[in-house]
Formats: sequence, structure tokens, C-alpha cells
Amino acid sequence: MAKMEYSCKPGDPEFDILKYLSDYTDSAYAHCMRKYPEREWMFKIQKFAWNTPYHESLKENNRLIFMGSAVPPELIYAFNAVPLIADSVGIRLASDPHVINYYLDKGAEIVPSHICGIDRTVLGLVFSGDLKIKPAAYIYGTIPCDSARAAYPVVADKFRSMGVPTLSVDVPYRKDERGTQYIAKQLTNMIEFMEEEVFHEKLNRHKLAAVMYRSNEATRLLEAVADLRKLKPSYAMSRLLVLNSLYMSVLGSQPIIEFLRSEYDYIIDNIENNRTVVPGGEKYRYTWLQNMPWSTMSLVDWLEREYGAVQTMDALGFNQNIICEDPLDYDCVIDTLARRQLNVPMMHANSGPAQPYIDLGKRIIKEYDCDVSMFIGHVGCKHTWAAKKMLEDSIKAELGIPTLTVDLDSLDGRYKDASEVQAQIKDYMDALQ
Repeated sequence: MAKMEYSCKPGDPEFDILKYLSDYTDSAYAHCMRKYPEREWMFKIQKFAWNTPYHESLKENNRLIFMGSAVPPELIYAFNAVPLIADSVGIRLASDPHVINYYLDKGAEIVPSHICGIDRTVLGLVFSGDLKIKPAAYIYGTIPCDSARAAYPVVADKFRSMGVPTLSVDVPYRKDERGTQYIAKQLTNMIEFMEEEVFHEKLNRHKLAAVMYRSNEATRLLEAVADLRKLKPSYAMSRLLVLNSLYMSVLGSQPIIEFLRSEYDYIIDNIENNRTVVPGGEKYRYTWLQNMPWSTMSLVDWLEREYGAVQTMDALGFNQNIICEDPLDYDCVIDTLARRQLNVPMMHANSGPAQPYIDLGKRIIKEYDCDVSMFIGHVGCKHTWAAKKMLEDSIKAELGIPTLTVDLDSLDGRYKDASEVQAQIKDYMDALQ
């Protein structure tokens, strides 16, 4: 796709990051419709997430909720508001070095440079003034990592100085019944916060029930898609795992249902017509056990093309199927949201003891019949680096698969560029043949 021309750059007084993301997405969508109109469904979900058809109305109605991790978007939609997960902004910008590097460097003026690039990007964005819409509130969780715990309160202080109400949702490490009850209380406090300090209106429980029905449908569709990825050979391109990560940002909306239903139909059509991901024959099935190289996602295409290697699932995107049995029952809704928040990436395995992380890695390899294991180690995720050796040893001992370790910065290509990352993976893949 041709590089989008823009008249101003990050940090300029007139630069609006949400407008930039909207224009960038429009450009990508137009390119898709010219060259790959059959893939429109893959770009429509991006338009919903980033094109922000609510962009102008937000300026008038101020219904934007800027969020950290571990906050369910369903509760935001139930207030007729718009969730924007702060972490996703950096991930979306990772392939645009001129923009992401500015926010990374701006964030490094506020916190040490060893803080995760995702969190530095959020800090740089907020302190730069490029978020032109003042959000109605900033709500963030206390996990999944030390970098987030260090950065989110600084962001909250900045927003409070701007008159924006802020709330911290305290998410426990433990995922047992006591942990579920604790976070359920935190979510109840979040609802009261939005009722009393943000929107000054009561939550419409019928609206919440409607959101939860949509949330349930999307959750079931995601599980169905994940099950189809277990088929060998694979009929679902690796890149779709990247788009599936939008699930956590817009869960409860109608467009995510339409996207996942289209994805399911696309895979079924491929199966019925025997269109596999690698026409010449699938040779390898791999998983990325830590993160995605967001700034160099062309690696997945290269692996398919050069090695017949298909990514079947990744540890970051692996979701648990947790359904609300009765969306009309308010207590059932809160209990379901609490259980989900303890089991979504990265909270499901990377926010506590090492054993759940190790178990998750082995489960993915077994269920998706992977024969290649790669630890794509984002330097900012220090908590997972601490468990890396145990994870590798367990996979080797139980499954007989050696794990490649690649250290990179998933957002900052200046740490290690695409050619260096590709060279490391090439050496490993060549050794397997």
C-alpha cells in the first residue's frame, strides 16, 4: 500500500492522533477495495475500530472512555459510550515508525526507557497533547505487568490534571472463586463510578443485556474459528490472528460478530473448496509463545511463502470460552465479566505464577498440532522473560520440540530491525529441514 501523505506530524499543534488513525484506516480500506474487494470484511472491522464514525459526535457528546487493560468493553457499550483501549493504539501504530517512534521517545522523557514500549507509547500520546478529544473518563486495570502498573497511574495523574475522572480497577492475581468475587466487586464499583462521576445517569440493564447477548455470540464465533484452526492442513491464513486480537477491544459490538461470522464462513468455504493456506503443501505449524512482532508482521507471510509454515495460534490471542448463561440476570452478567477479565490475554497466563503460562504454551502446541515453537520475546515483557527457561524446558521435555528465542521490541524497530529478526528465524527454520 502506498504511504499515506499527511500535512502535519506528531507533536504539531494541529496533529490529531484519532483523526490520523481514521484517515490511515480509510486509506487502507480504499486500497483493499481497489485490489482485494473480496477481503472487504477484513477491513470493515478495522474501520469500525479506527475510522471512528463517532469521531465528530464524540467532540459534542464526550462519550469516549480511554481504557487500560482488564476493563470489559461491554460495560462501556452499555452506557452508549465508546471504548478505546490505550494499549491498542501503540500496536496499531507499530508498523508506522515515524509516528510510533515519536511517542516512544516522548514517553521515555517521562519514564525510563526500559519500560514497555506499549506503555511508553500511551504516555507519549497523552503527554504530547495529540489526543485532541478529552475523554469522558480514564479507566485502567492494575495488571498484567509491572510496566503497566508503573505507567497507568502516571497517565491517570495527567488526565486528572485535565479534569478527567479516573478509576483504577484492581485485578487480583488469583483466578479462583475468591478472585472472581473480588473483581466482580471492582466492576460494580466501576459501574457506580460511571453512573455518579462520568455520565450522571443510571446503567440501563436492558441495554447491558443486549450487549451481553452480542458478547456471547462473538465469544462462540471466536471459539468456532479457533477450532477450525486446529485442522491440518490449515485453511486460515496466519494474519487473521492479528485481526482477531481486535476482539478484546470491541467485544459487545455488532461489527465484531459480523467479522467473526465472515471469518468462519471464509474458512468453511476454503475447506469445501480445498483451498489451503500453503497451496504447495503445509510443512510446519508454529506458535508464538509470548508476543507478536507488531512492527514486522510481514514475517508471517514470509514464513508461509518460504517455509510452508502456518501460525495456528498464539499465546497472546488465545481466549477462553466463557459464556453468560442468562444476560437478563444482572448478577450473572457481572460474574461472567469477572471470570472473563481473569482469563483474557494477557491476564489468563502472564499475570501471576509461571505454571499457568507454561501450561498454556503446551496446551496450544498440543491442541493445534504445532511442530515449531518460537518465543517472540518483546523486551518490555520482563515478567514472561523470567519464565522463559522453564517454559522452553517443559516444552522440550514433554513434547520434544526445541523453542527458538528471538529478542525484539514489538513496537520499536530501532531495537532490532525486520531483517535481523528474519535472519534469526531463518537460521532456526533452516536447521529444522
